[in-house]
Amino acid sequence: MNTGRSRRDASDSIEHEVASCGQHKWGGTGCNRPAPWLLRHRRSSSMNKPTGVARERVKEGIWRRKNAKGAWVYEIVFRNTAGKQIRQTVGTRLRDAEAALGEARAKTRKGEHIAPVDRNLTFAIAAEKWWTERAQSLAPKTQAVYRYGLDVHLLPYFGAMRLSDVNVRRVSAFVAAMKTAEYRREVDQRVKERKTPDLAITTGYSVQTMKSVLIPLSRAYDFAKRHDMTTAENPVRALMDDERPGYKARKIKKPKLNREQLDAVTAAAASPHREAIATAAALGTRKGETLGLRWGDIDFERRTVRIERQANAKGELVQTKTQTSERVIEAPDFLMSMFAAMKLKTEHAADDDLIFCTKTGRPIGHGNILARGLYPALERAGLPQMSFHSLRHTHASLWIKDGGDIVSLSQRLGHASVQVTISTYVSEIAEANDDRVRREHVERMYEGTKMAAMLAASDGDSPPETATDAEAEVVKIRGVA
Repeated sequence: MNTGRSRRDASDSIEHEVASCGQHKWGGTGCNRPAPWLLRHRRSSSMNKPTGVARERVKEGIWRRKNAKGAWVYEIVFRNTAGKQIRQTVGTRLRDAEAALGEARAKTRKGEHIAPVDRNLTFAIAAEKWWTERAQSLAPKTQAVYRYGLDVHLLPYFGAMRLSDVNVRRVSAFVAAMKTAEYRREVDQRVKERKTPDLAITTGYSVQTMKSVLIPLSRAYDFAKRHDMTTAENPVRALMDDERPGYKARKIKKPKLNREQLDAVTAAAASPHREAIATAAALGTRKGETLGLRWGDIDFERRTVRIERQANAKGELVQTKTQTSERVIEAPDFLMSMFAAMKLKTEHAADDDLIFCTKTGRPIGHGNILARGLYPALERAGLPQMSFHSLRHTHASLWIKDGGDIVSLSQRLGHASVQVTISTYVSEIAEANDDRVRREHVERMYEGTKMAAMLAASDGDSPPETATDAEAEVVKIRGVA
């Protein structure tokens, strides 16, 4: 009797054995489920199958392997401060792997501990960690916008992906999809639980919407890298200019009104919407900031307006968009006179009462100020429809056109930095500084100086008659003589 069966024979015989669990007969009649020990046997057998070369060394500390699609993916290998070998997947570019390895070694030399990266960490888990630890410090309105971007766009699209797989190629494809009507119809159908797509949707998402979705993606990735969840570069920051939303839109001038158009709009509006429109245009305030003003914010003696809250779309008074949005703005005389007249007429004139409110003292709604205020006024004035925010652009444009300095404008608008103001109104700044304006400015710089008068009287070739004359002229200019 031959008892020296091969491993394959033994394996085949195991397949035909039957095990009992009291109620089931695995492999028996009426039950096709294999026994648990048989599953373990199959798993161990499959793990021992030869798979060829899994990875190959590129250089010291850098290896590469092929992913499921056959593309080379680079890994870095190093030891952390605890002496544990760490292997991290970086991406598809060698230079990124070299940079990541250099950064890891530098941290280790400084004594910074680098924990092993979870290669199976999904974007959904990383995003929720960022949301829990960092997003709560944001303004409520910003939180709502970012949460919407996560729930409606990012998590359905990237949520199940490994964080290392959310690369620049996939993010670029995501932005391209958001620009299409097909993607927007799919999202609309999913969110509103429609049975069929809404064919009335014929365009993709706006530039502003796409930017508001990419911001939480970028911040979640930065958070993950800062907390050693990934070593890959931020895919949003790696996008090329032509891959970003608004690449063409940035060349389009922001809608705004000139002085004559502003006169026509305010004349066509009815109270109290007329006064709200005038306030936003005169101060450069946002819609929520305008509707959130209280009488206590008006300093009639110093002729200033304090911005320290905003009314959101739900009619709630909340903090301003950012810390720099809290500011004190110098107001023109006509606006202070308007406020004084309004205060005499209103029943809600206490310091805590809202300036722009309903009969019951509640904030005027965001939709109300548009549907009953700005939109009808624009139509009666014969002007195209534009947002309430255009009044803020109008204020900035008129300020720049009249030669106002950018630093003061940035403070009036409550921007986080002067750079934000410059990048937002770069076309207006360029427009206000054309060749003629720059030439006039150059001439005015030294107009009336003795230096200009002295050199203008000279023929440009001959110096003063004597050195003594030149010295005397310098003394006069200094104001000594």
